[in-house]
Amino acid sequence: LGADGRGELEIDGKAVGVIAPESVAHTNSPPAGVQWPKKWSESLDSGFSTSLWRKDGRLQLWFPAGQNRAGAFLATVLLLGFALALAARKIECRIEGILLALIALIGVFFSQSRGALVAVIVAIGVIEICWLHGRGLLSRKRLLLVCLFTGLLAVAVTALFIVILPRSIMSYIHSDGLRWATLRDFPRMMCDAPWGWGLGKSGAAYSDWYSLPGEWRSFANLFSDHLTVMADCGWIGGSLYLLAWTIGLFGLIRLAWLGGPTAPLGVWWVLAVAGRFNPVLLARTML
Repeated sequence: LGADGRGELEIDGKAVGVIAPESVAHTNSPPAGVQWPKKWSESLDSGFSTSLWRKDGRLQLWFPAGQNRAGAFLATVLLLGFALALAARKIECRIEGILLALIALIGVFFSQSRGALVAVIVAIGVIEICWLHGRGLLSRKRLLLVCLFTGLLAVAVTALFIVILPRSIMSYIHSDGLRWATLRDFPRMMCDAPWGWGLGKSGAAYSDWYSLPGEWRSFANLFSDHLTVMADCGWIGGSLYLLAWTIGLFGLIRLAWLGGPTAPLGVWWVLAVAGRFNPVLLARTML
């Protein structure tokens, strides 16, 4: 520290920030006056990033720290292409839908969003079953074929994801550890604040009261759209939120089951499933 009480923050012998003499607000917040390096504090407050790719090689489509949002967006595009291929009568339109779906699938791979991949795989199976039933083509044999195709697709996608786009094991452990921690502590948060923590405040509440001591990050959400909104709004608001998602999901399944369009079901399904694993509709992960 210098005579003015200021000093440098070092990690592994490298200066990464400047510390001012102000006190720390709480154990899970960065010290007041710390200026984190840019790679740790990307422009999270803006609507868009200036880069198509993250520095770790993941596709983010100009969303700030938004590889998971990019994956969800591309997953919806994939399912729109798949729905077009199913519904189109002209062979040209079917080919265009298939090409759109394949391009979007490549984008989902490069976003490395596992939540988006899970949403896509399950949605394809559900859409196929509803489409076959709506046209009177569903039989036990076709149902088994759809399940077999969906299972093989899941195996193939998982294998390609692991082999072609490997990530650090520690990266997976850290990312999954944070998600499991928020899921584990979510019931406690709901019981501690039955009327909700307030809109946009559950992430900060988790940082203050539930995260591990020494975790110098303040979270803006609970790594999930659904958990965050429910914790923000409490038991009543959270129940209404889940009810709205459920009514919409089953309504669109019934629409597709009776021969209606399948594209709305695909979009709703992706947002519902991907929103469980990642903050897709919410703006940020960390403050």
